[in-house]
Amino acid sequence: YMTPEFRNALYRWEFEDSEEDPVTSIPYQLQRLFVLLQTSKKRAIETTDVTRSFGWDSSEAWQQHDVQELCRVMFDALEQKWKQTEQADLINQLYQGKLKDYVRCLECGYESWRIDTYLDIPLVIRPYGANQAFASVEEALHAFIQPEILDGANQYFCERCKKKCDARKGLRFLHFPYLLTLQLKRFDFDYTTMHRIKLNDRMTFPEELDMGSFIDIEDESPQTESCTDSGAENEGSCHSDQMSNDFSNDDGIDEGICLENNSAAERISKVVSEKNSLLYELFSVMVHSGSAAGGHYYACIKSFSDDQWYSFNDQHVSKVSNYSDPNKDLECL
Repeated sequence: YMTPEFRNALYRWEFEDSEEDPVTSIPYQLQRLFVLLQTSKKRAIETTDVTRSFGWDSSEAWQQHDVQELCRVMFDALEQKWKQTEQADLINQLYQGKLKDYVRCLECGYESWRIDTYLDIPLVIRPYGANQAFASVEEALHAFIQPEILDGANQYFCERCKKKCDARKGLRFLHFPYLLTLQLKRFDFDYTTMHRIKLNDRMTFPEELDMGSFIDIEDESPQTESCTDSGAENEGSCHSDQMSNDFSNDDGIDEGICLENNSAAERISKVVSEKNSLLYELFSVMVHSGSAAGGHYYACIKSFSDDQWYSFNDQHVSKVSNYSDPNKDLECL
């Protein structure tokens, strides 16, 4: 709801009551919830109708679901319902990035690869077998693209050399999305105790993150991708300008209800286009309170209308002085 581009696109969708039951329609229930959030004078709005549309009964709604699990259910449902509509590619345009999964022979340089898409970047907090966690989001990102060497029994069969060779295997980012989502993997499995555990290690993160350093110069960077292929000719102009035009012009949707018009897109456009960089501004963090066995999520979100950070914790919404404390159990940025 606090993402104007997503909210306004959802408002433009029209429900066809002759084709579907509104009770089971996720986009309809989400749209209805957004309208209530925007117009109601109540302190908090019930979300029972939304969780019911997910197919979760009363008992499942109280079970602990990961943030990414909820997003997957919601995004999949929206993409399914929005086929053949102007919102058909909305999720991909806003959240989808591209990366290359490659293996390069260290003898002849031959490289086999495939292009994968992602809606979020999962970051390991503590490497497997390590006693110390990564200190920052930047360190975890570098580890994410750090290649591994395939040697010994793990050698790679090179199509050019026609034999098994040592090789380098890794990931390279090709395109970053308009809205970048980082998932901090706080839940892990302890093979000693055979129990699911939560990693409470401290991890710092910046208010502005330049992703330009995570593009491999050996590959085609987002600046040279075509708009037809990835939705962005380059991150500085085509990407931000296109999103500004497509989603942030409210066309009167928010008029008279005291919500921002173009401020969010203007801020993002200004930040991303400066020096043609890949600079992202933090505006939302998701915090998990509790243990691996149970707990609940709350969010700290920056409103673009007043540059104020707010804590959204169940029925309680309050102003906070900054985006969050790095000692908190952040799970999603």
